[in-house]
Amino acid sequence: MSKKVSGFLLGCVVALSAWTTANAQDRPVTLFSAKPGNPVIVPKWAELAKFHPTGWPGKWSGTPCGQTDLQRESPLEFHRIPQGPVVALVPCWSIGDELWEVTRQGFEVVLLPMPSDFPGGGFSLRRNTGHLVWKAEAGIFTATTSSDAVPHLAQRMTYMVGQSVRSIRLTKVESALRTGYNHDNLDWQTEWEAKPWRAQPKGPMLGP
Repeated sequence: MSKKVSGFLLGCVVALSAWTTANAQDRPVTLFSAKPGNPVIVPKWAELAKFHPTGWPGKWSGTPCGQTDLQRESPLEFHRIPQGPVVALVPCWSIGDELWEVTRQGFEVVLLPMPSDFPGGGFSLRRNTGHLVWKAEAGIFTATTSSDAVPHLAQRMTYMVGQSVRSIRLTKVESALRTGYNHDNLDWQTEWEAKPWRAQPKGPMLGP
């Protein structure tokens, strides 16, 4: 390859790189700019429309925070599930956070399994989860909550996340005693933890 051709190709690469960088810098940050481990933080509710590609999101499926008020001055976190959608951690007053799936048409609440309040135990689907934290490096959510009925008992749920919000799985429930409203540095004890399903039996009729 001649030096002239080589120099021409190198110039094209440099020009393309500069053009790509300039366009990336000019492109506005939106909710869909969130990458795994690199969330988009919206400072407060009133600024949400600035981060949506079409201005104000088309609609909410339901109402944010149910029948309670949003924490309008609190930041909203938008996280990208690896190879999946963007989800929002929506802060609500008194009842904890909600998890929403973000689409270009609007937002839709994600119901999560949590320990039931009924004496019989078990789990039920709820929209209000306590304080939600997304741990990108582990691919999990944790939800920490407490109840006015039992003010000294805190619970922490761990959720494993796949490539969609439909694949979120509750994997662990922990509890701890606390003296105030702080959930840091508590002595967490495991109350329930998911175990791998029993392996399918093998045989000539069931395949190898």
